[in-house]
Amino acid sequence: MSTKYGFTQTEWRNIKAEIREMLIDVAHQKTTITYGRVARQLTSAILHAGSYALGALLREICHDEETAGRGLMCALVVRQSTGQPGDGFFKFAQQFGRDISNPTIFWENEINTLYQTWNTQESDS
Repeated sequence: MSTKYGFTQTEWRNIKAEIREMLIDVAHQKTTITYGRVARQLTSAILHAGSYALGALLREICHDEETAGRGLMCALVVRQSTGQPGDGFFKFAQQFGRDISNPTIFWENEINTLYQTWNTQESDS
């Protein structure tokens, strides 16, 4: 049986779906969420805020949402210490051709786009 970070494919899909719904809720509230809070609120698995698994889940969600034209949803997940995403987010955004020459402006524009997108769509999109 194939696993990702010790989770079965079914478990992985369920965790990913739960985090996505959490982020949709965050977008509806027009706020952000820390990596730690994502990990603490997760009910389908136990993950550490700095785990490779959480990072991989966020990258997959980000990729899926960007591919679907809804933006880089993982922009909503921030470090408690800075209030902004970690360096991995900006590197990931750059892979999608985003201009991150001014990371703060790029990030602010991205979350504003997410707020607008998710406040005009249903969560099951």
